[in-house]
Amino acid sequence: MRFALTDDQLEFRDAVRGLLADTCPPDAVRAAWAVGREDSEGASADVPDGRVPAAWSALTEMGVLGVMVPESAGGLGMTDEDMVPLLVECGRVALPDPVVATAYVAAGQLAVAGGAEEVLADIATGAASVALGFGPDPVVASARTADWFLLADGLGTGGAHLLPADAVTLDPLDSVDGTRDLARVGWSA
Repeated sequence: MRFALTDDQLEFRDAVRGLLADTCPPDAVRAAWAVGREDSEGASADVPDGRVPAAWSALTEMGVLGVMVPESAGGLGMTDEDMVPLLVECGRVALPDPVVATAYVAAGQLAVAGGAEEVLADIATGAASVALGFGPDPVVASARTADWFLLADGLGTGGAHLLPADAVTLDPLDSVDGTRDLARVGWSA
């Protein structure tokens, strides 16, 4: 049994490391920390949304967001073993974007469940992000910028539900982590 990364996996990981070094420097992460805060005049129109758009766009162009998306939906159709080293690199730079929720968990679950080809295609092209939640009124990260919500109502009570953003209500919450745009999500199955 082989536990080491393949040469291709190492090359992809190293390419992502370089891309994130360029598009998600510490200054970009610090700028994302202003999420949800009002400016000195009480307005919040230009307040960051807790994300680093340049990194999201570059990861899309490199194909990272489509790693777990089947080829039939425009993705790369790769595996966990291919994706995990890329996620480690996202963690290394403290990327606040919902890459794990969107490109790994949601894409993987939707690919297995089937029937969500359009959403999967949007994930692969970076056109959609997915927020994850569990329970009747979950607290969800990146909820304000999510296009879709993958929500589970409880253990053994019906599985997960994929809902568009306009099918949920959001109650913003404060967080000690400025890059986590938290909200309590109201929804019904």
